[in-house]
Amino acid sequence: MSSPSPVLTAVQEHVLAHIANGATQTAAAASAGVYRNTVRNWLNSRAFCQALAQAQYENACFWHDQTKALAQTAMEALHALLTNPDTRDTVRLKAALAILDRVSRTPSYDDVPAPPQIHRNLHNLAQASAETEPAPGDDTPPMHNPAQSESELTPSPGP
Repeated sequence: MSSPSPVLTAVQEHVLAHIANGATQTAAAASAGVYRNTVRNWLNSRAFCQALAQAQYENACFWHDQTKALAQTAMEALHALLTNPDTRDTVRLKAALAILDRVSRTPSYDDVPAPPQIHRNLHNLAQASAETEPAPGDDTPPMHNPAQSESELTPSPGP
């Protein structure tokens, strides 16, 4: 995980680490010796929420990397189960169904964790583009390059 944020206290960092690793607010509060409502108040703080989101992202990346490192071994184990005639049919069926389930899913950008900063940037870009949308009925073609002149954007008449 990253170094502690200078904005958060040591107790807040302690609670943040517990919550980021899956502890409940109540358990994290108890481990730090603070009230659950204190943790709830911290969750209303922008700095605490940002630090928590970053910690959760880093935690997700860590476990993703760990899983990815074991993927080849897991595939070899599944292959051995599926091709071994001594493996019970129910075990082979469950292994085959698990593989087919994974293969049949189309990956999505939502499946890939992104740092909170990227989500904020995408949100800000979406808002900015919505604000700069041309008004209905405005048929002026958009400029691709701010250095282009109006004459370059206007279609020339046919020969």
